[in-house]
Amino acid sequence: MDRHAEAKLRYEQLKTALADDRKVRKKTSRARIIGLVVVGAWVIVPAASWRVDVESARQPEFFRTPTPHEAHLLSLPRGAAEGAANAREWEAASLRAIDFPLSPGSAYQEIGLFPPAPSQALGLRLRIPRGQRLHLDVRMEDGDRLPLFVDLYRAAPDSLLGGEAGDTRRPAFLVGEAMEAGGWVFDSPETGQYVVRLQPREGDGGRFGISARVGAPWQFPVAGAGEIDIGSVFGDSRDGGRREHHGVDIFMPRGTPVLAAAAGRVTSVDTTDIGGRVVWQREAEGRHAIYYAHLDRALVRDGQQLEAGDTVGLVGNTGNARTTPPHLHFGAYRRGAVDPWDLILPIPPQAPEVVVDLGGLGANGNVSEEGVRLRRGPSTRGSILGELDTESSFRVMGGAGEWYRVVFQGGMSGFLHSRYVVLATPGGTQPSNQQ
Repeated sequence: MDRHAEAKLRYEQLKTALADDRKVRKKTSRARIIGLVVVGAWVIVPAASWRVDVESARQPEFFRTPTPHEAHLLSLPRGAAEGAANAREWEAASLRAIDFPLSPGSAYQEIGLFPPAPSQALGLRLRIPRGQRLHLDVRMEDGDRLPLFVDLYRAAPDSLLGGEAGDTRRPAFLVGEAMEAGGWVFDSPETGQYVVRLQPREGDGGRFGISARVGAPWQFPVAGAGEIDIGSVFGDSRDGGRREHHGVDIFMPRGTPVLAAAAGRVTSVDTTDIGGRVVWQREAEGRHAIYYAHLDRALVRDGQQLEAGDTVGLVGNTGNARTTPPHLHFGAYRRGAVDPWDLILPIPPQAPEVVVDLGGLGANGNVSEEGVRLRRGPSTRGSILGELDTESSFRVMGGAGEWYRVVFQGGMSGFLHSRYVVLATPGGTQPSNQQ
């Protein structure tokens, strides 16, 4: 069978695998859902007019190899076969995660649970500005080694949670992997909304941890410093206007460690009239040459391989900086000098540590009082999905900071502050009267 025929066969298999989904969604390709109500165990989603374009969103390119998630979907029983109902439930959970993701902000950390049944998936919507990086780390807890499917999507500008109500499309697939542990990074080619989906294989379950941060692709190159310590920026005048400053100057006390901004190889350690003691490094990805100047001491050698955060040298004022306070001149070059500001700022924020009681993961729960707000993100800045009454029933599936991620019958989810959650198991969080 030639390459084109194989691709056509894969396409037909995917069409068959998604037939049930299309039958349902074509009947409701345009729907008007008004308001949001959480009553008892049910959640109704926010007001919007929406259209799911299943054909354009789910059809693969002819010559793209199926992702691990797609390959697993194709392996599941269909139709009237034994286990087909569980397969449909698994597929529905995967679609729900990208159609109705949560919005945790630019830094998120969770310890959560995927139950073996019913199938669940976690979708996180993140805004990533152009040139910034998504740092994603995933691990299984308690020694579990089952793989998680991790998929990244680009949300259309008019998507359901992205702006004005109107015609919307399912986010477009970008990349997918199966991971037991580890991390990967994604550099955004354009400012936009992206969706990360996590899901185990059908029938698998276990505790997992996830950390997602959005920020600069490189590490800030001086220990303990930040934006406030930058005293001169790219393009500033030098030598009475005869030249421009090709970097940023980061002022810190003499002897402060200078850190490798990215992984890569040291290409030169030298002493020059202008830069004083300098180190040149070639970024591992091969795109930039990185320049560290005015060092008091260089602590690396030619040819040395560095990881981001390794010590390169110590802050000083050698070279033509002898009359200025100690600082690092930091530069980046790619077919000429480029402004390094967006390569090192903003520093990716740290998500709050998980402090909620994790003994109740998987337990059913209720809220302690009327009107408790369900939010899309784990903070009081998260948009409000609705207000719960004391009859509202849910299952606690994750902890993020002081918040629980909860899932309702039907699969919809959100965040509740732990002080209002009453768990059905001993040792659960006790409510207070503060909101």
